[in-house]
Amino acid sequence: MTKDKKTEVVVYTSPFCGMCHSLMEWLSETGVLFSERNVEDENSMQELLALTNGQFDGTPVTVIGSDVVEGFDRPRILELLGEYNIPRGR
Repeated sequence: MTKDKKTEVVVYTSPFCGMCHSLMEWLSETGVLFSERNVEDENSMQELLALTNGQFDGTPVTVIGSDVVEGFDRPRILELLGEYNIPRGR
């Protein structure tokens, strides 16, 4: 089932987060357009807290549409990219 709305991919990161950098590198190599939000920015942290009801264990956190993925869960991210029909290059 594909979801019909235009969907943004947002990756919440923190400095010195190796998994964050790996995730963003993989998304870039896969050709997925995404926005990065650093949780050290107060507005970004507030957004993330609102999206997760204050319940997240750390970064990275990827938001695809209304779905939230904690960590670098490649299979789940690929599944959501397909569900939301998000184009990938390469």
